[in-house]
Amino acid sequence: MKETTYDWNDVDHFCDWVAKDLTKLLKNKPDCVVGILNGGAVPALIVANYFNVPLCWIQAKSYEGKERKEVKLGYREYLEGMRGKHIIVADELIDSGATMKAVLEWLKGFSPKTVSVVVMALKVERESDQPDYCCHPMVIEPKEIWITFPWEISQK
Repeated sequence: MKETTYDWNDVDHFCDWVAKDLTKLLKNKPDCVVGILNGGAVPALIVANYFNVPLCWIQAKSYEGKERKEVKLGYREYLEGMRGKHIIVADELIDSGATMKAVLEWLKGFSPKTVSVVVMALKVERESDQPDYCCHPMVIEPKEIWITFPWEISQK
């Protein structure tokens, strides 16, 4: 499997993109950001801090190492107060789309007004798996390249 590594300069680029572009693209200022742990912790924190809104967590795991597994979700923070609110779901990337689909389906139970998806990178071509906003539109086949992010120290 081919691999590529994002570095902290890519994270800086994401910060600039959030400040300059995402703010113009969003239809509604978020009331909350939901970060998908583990990989989405840093992007979610960046987005929540920029908009100065609460940050909630969902643990979503669909890989063990580089092997795909069944998506498992774990509830990490208080979301009941999100009824009728604008939510951003942030993650580092969308690969197959399975994790994001599971998270979005789960969030429907909290009756948010809107849910937007923001990711740093994208590896799918299917229209149905596209996020609302993507900083690094890396449209490639999911199995071609494994992306390692700078906070994934154990992967290096």
